[in-house]
Amino acid sequence: MLKRNLLGCVVAMAVAMSVAWTPVRGQAEAPATEAPAKEIKKDVPYVPTPEPVVAKMTELAKVTPQDVAYDFGCGDGRLVIAAVKAGAKRGLGVDIDPQRIKEANENAKAAGVTEKVEFKEADLFTMDFKDATVLTMYLLPSVNMKLRPKILDEMKPGSRVVSHAFDMEDWEPEQEVTVEPGGQTVYMWTVPAKVEGAWNVKIKGGEGEKDATLNLKQNINKVTGTAKVGDQEAQIADAKLIGDQLTFALSDQPDVKYTCKIDGSNISGTAKGNGAAGEAQLAGSKQGGDAQQSAQPKQQDKPQGQPAAQ
Repeated sequence: MLKRNLLGCVVAMAVAMSVAWTPVRGQAEAPATEAPAKEIKKDVPYVPTPEPVVAKMTELAKVTPQDVAYDFGCGDGRLVIAAVKAGAKRGLGVDIDPQRIKEANENAKAAGVTEKVEFKEADLFTMDFKDATVLTMYLLPSVNMKLRPKILDEMKPGSRVVSHAFDMEDWEPEQEVTVEPGGQTVYMWTVPAKVEGAWNVKIKGGEGEKDATLNLKQNINKVTGTAKVGDQEAQIADAKLIGDQLTFALSDQPDVKYTCKIDGSNISGTAKGNGAAGEAQLAGSKQGGDAQQSAQPKQQDKPQGQPAAQ
């Protein structure tokens, strides 16, 4: 009897342990540890651009039907959408956050412009944006400065760059506008042609034909140098470079205004004023042709760290 009771206890304990350790059907034995979400390293925090600022940036960019508009740090896509609605033939928004890209695509669909826009995740500092003729940005000063060499070296002369809130140091903007009611600042630049070097030019006018040499130095959109017309040498004065348009005077003929168009290694234009006997035509080319050059300053300090975002 004792043996039988003992055996019963052992069997009961075994059954109890088996039930305790047997998973219920349909229930996972142990929840798997989920892999942590991939951390997105952002150079700039997401802060939406207010609609009045979007409107002013689009206005300053002077968007035309020939333009391809890019927006860096595009967020929910509002600037790209505004650009194509203003007439740009195509728009591309770039952001590092997939959630923002999703929102941008949804907004483009709601605006009815999906066939004209694209949004993608990409690295601003390595991507190719040579086909952009309008570039809008709401980044940070250090990010603007890191992008500046690519903007100046790769974008076509005459392309417009518009930045919300932050400038690009010694690249002086052509326009700086305060947007109300929020008091935000918007900056606008035009990518300058590369003009540094020696140019051989012929000037034809009422006084016949003269050979001239322009020796130009360039610091982004600031131009200095000398000009030798015939046997006379003078300083370049009052020079202004906007896109592919260069205007200047000479120190010995301040009443004569030279207006030139730069097309790669070719130059053409006019000289108007009393010293030019009314109006003279000029044309020429750069010595060395399309040799590699840059509109960047010869020495440029590297930006120090990133300031706190707004």
